[in-house]
Amino acid sequence: MTKLKIFAAGSFANFLVSSFLFLPAINLGSMGISMNVGLLPNVLWPAYVPGPIHLLEVNSTGPAYDAGLRAGMVIEKINGMPVNASYTEFVVSWGNDYLIEETMKLEPGQNITVVADDKEYSMIVGKNPKDPTRPYFGIAYQPVVNGNESFVFGFMFQVFYLLTWMWMLSYAIAIVNISPIYPLDGGLMVEALAEKVSKKHYKAITYIITFIMISIFFINFVTPFLT
Repeated sequence: MTKLKIFAAGSFANFLVSSFLFLPAINLGSMGISMNVGLLPNVLWPAYVPGPIHLLEVNSTGPAYDAGLRAGMVIEKINGMPVNASYTEFVVSWGNDYLIEETMKLEPGQNITVVADDKEYSMIVGKNPKDPTRPYFGIAYQPVVNGNESFVFGFMFQVFYLLTWMWMLSYAIAIVNISPIYPLDGGLMVEALAEKVSKKHYKAITYIITFIMISIFFINFVTPFLT
């Protein structure tokens, strides 16, 4: 047990760092407990990015322009759903698309309502020039931010990128390191357990499990490139 605790310590520390940075909010309503745990999605991001989006450009031939939307407006709702430029969308699109959640169920040709500057507009969703099956508004935008835009989009967004890399790498390192592959910590844990089972064959057991795990990793890595 002492060996297992020592071998697990490294990965456990990485999991702690990853959880501290990214763990989503925990809401145990039945117990009256609500905790905003993850530093990035629940503390830093909401402090600087409150939700709505600010229109930078509106294509004069696009659906948004036809509906009456113009550059400078702030979009607050799309089809009744409050616009929330979330940290999850920041991660998924790497800072390029903050309307994933609000537009994922929309279809070209659909008539929707958009609330901008506290006024409601009716708009027919267009077809995306790059993919006709995806919705198209014909707008360029950025999230509304709290504080000086140069500071937030400059310094703070670099902090978001840095911390995002930290939680992703911490999580990936923890997963790889705890995998039962010798001589990683997970493999050393397997070796310690195998030695308790068979003093004579524990090395062979460890190597067989290592070979199986490496094969699984290899198959999962190569298969997507073959399909």
